[in-house]
Amino acid sequence: MRTQSFINYRQWTKRSTAQIMLCLLLGYSGLVKSADSLTPLELQGRQIYQQGQDGSNVTINVTLGLSNTSLSATRFACANCHGAEGEGKVEGNLRIPPITASSLLATTSRAAYDDHRLAQAISTGKSANSLPLDAAMPSYTMTKPQMTALLAYLKRLGSAIDVDPGINQDAIQLGSVLPLTGALQATGTLLKATLDACVAEVNAQGLIYGRHLSIVTADSASTGDGAATATQRLLAENNTFALLARYADDSEMNPSRAESLVPDIAPITFMPKAQTTADAARFYFLPSYVDQARALVDYGVRLPEFTQLKSKSALALIVGEQAVDKLTAERVRQQAKMHGLIIESAVYWQTGKIKPAVKALLAKKPAALFFLGNMQELRALNTLLLQTPQRPILFSLMAMLGREVLQLPNLAFSQVFLATPFADNAVAAQQLTARLKPYAVALQNPSLQSVMCAAVDVVVEGLKRSGRQLSRLKFLAALEGLRNFPASFLPPLNFSPNSKIGVQGAYILGINQQGEQISQSVWITPANAEPTKP
Repeated sequence: MRTQSFINYRQWTKRSTAQIMLCLLLGYSGLVKSADSLTPLELQGRQIYQQGQDGSNVTINVTLGLSNTSLSATRFACANCHGAEGEGKVEGNLRIPPITASSLLATTSRAAYDDHRLAQAISTGKSANSLPLDAAMPSYTMTKPQMTALLAYLKRLGSAIDVDPGINQDAIQLGSVLPLTGALQATGTLLKATLDACVAEVNAQGLIYGRHLSIVTADSASTGDGAATATQRLLAENNTFALLARYADDSEMNPSRAESLVPDIAPITFMPKAQTTADAARFYFLPSYVDQARALVDYGVRLPEFTQLKSKSALALIVGEQAVDKLTAERVRQQAKMHGLIIESAVYWQTGKIKPAVKALLAKKPAALFFLGNMQELRALNTLLLQTPQRPILFSLMAMLGREVLQLPNLAFSQVFLATPFADNAVAAQQLTARLKPYAVALQNPSLQSVMCAAVDVVVEGLKRSGRQLSRLKFLAALEGLRNFPASFLPPLNFSPNSKIGVQGAYILGINQQGEQISQSVWITPANAEPTKP
């Protein structure tokens, strides 16, 4: 104990002496200060440095090189080039210099920077010697308070206190949002137990650069509004490094610019948002309804039964009332058209009007039906079809219907082909069962439970790649570099700076009228199709 204390004291003394010497050498320049945490002004500057804006309505603009065109600084944030810690980098023949306090104060072929000279460099692209900087350096136009905030933060950039929320020397705080009360309580409780177990497993295996993982789960109360409120509360408390496996529709969370860099790993949704700047920190594991449906079309046209379907009225659409049903239906039309397959008829499910509409549709004797709706609507359609001699092929999405579709009695379809993001994987089920058993968690919903553990695995991998000097920017960059990352019942995940949806497509499961599987489950990545323009 005494030896360990002596070692710690020597390390503290050495570190403290270095800090004191740095302050003595540089303190009079105005570029070095000491405090335990970032001030509100410095936090505002940090946001400007990392995101090119400060969360206000006052836009920061940039001018590039000799151009007179003014662009939003959100696309040219300082951190994009100079790095999360101001370390600088080399890109080809371009050397982007470090901009930490010690680097700015160094006198080489130029004078040392002070606040005035640094503001001049940022706003006019001139060095401390009033000479033009490299043409790659943008000129930023911002208000005086914004410049003051940025300069204040640059004095802290890369220091020991320049850390994101949810990080301390011993722990990394994660947050999740799950339905712990209300209609989905049973599912939420199971997923929380699974998430806690996988986090506990990680901590039992050892620390990540001296830190353990901690997770807090907020209750969505099984509603969209509850999910939004719980998410905002987690972020407002300013102690959540990243969101993890939140069970919430993306329409329930619209992050402000200030929250847009909070890593959001594996949202449980089949309706991922389009990749915008505000959503750049979201990493989806599950393919969208649209991509699953497009994969199903691509699979269907390969079937021998589809050789006669390239005729008018051969394939009909029946679409539920939800907006996502209608959006998916439009993309199904586009995908079918790409294969030369015309979907002549479509029925939108409207309470009280569905039977006449479907009867009129069935009178055209379509060889196949593409159904986009819920299980209750499918039961009604099945009942109606049983009153006719027709037995068309059915194409649908298991994620919309649930696994209950596999036990539908008196099936009125000759064959059913279902798109699903999850494979039936006995080996993966055994591995996940063994992983959860020490924590007394049963495998009841393999698909979603596997997403919980895969989310934890991705976080751990991202943290390991980020190193001890952790930041959200470094963590996000690490996740963007993940390739072929294993995810149990899903195909391997792949992310990049331009793609935050880990898998695109679906497994296709075929069953006959007796509910027997008639084809080997195979993964289909959909062929490209132009997106629908609103």
